[in-house]
Amino acid sequence: MEIKKSNANQVGAAQISEQSKLQKKSVDANATSNTKQAVSSSGDRVEISSDATVLAQGLDQIKHSPDVRADRVAELKKAIQSGTYKVDARKIADKMVDSSLEEAILLGRKNG
Repeated sequence: MEIKKSNANQVGAAQISEQSKLQKKSVDANATSNTKQAVSSSGDRVEISSDATVLAQGLDQIKHSPDVRADRVAELKKAIQSGTYKVDARKIADKMVDSSLEEAILLGRKNG
């Protein structure tokens, strides 16, 4: 007994293939509107999303900001010299405990 393949399967597959192509074009069009593209002379292409651009701008601002807040350092120096600077032991202890807990949680995730 010979079973002939139905032409309907081929038509259905062609329709699915066409729909996939249309969906891919739609996704590509949306992605293009949210990305910056650069193409090299060799044909290589790089796409950078708008989120990556915002992140790069933020990192650039951080990079160009001073590492030391001179105004805060001067304020603390003045308080120490005048004897008005007070250490809040409870605040320091709280920060130490919080830091220790965060570290334990992170190590637990890496090892678990």
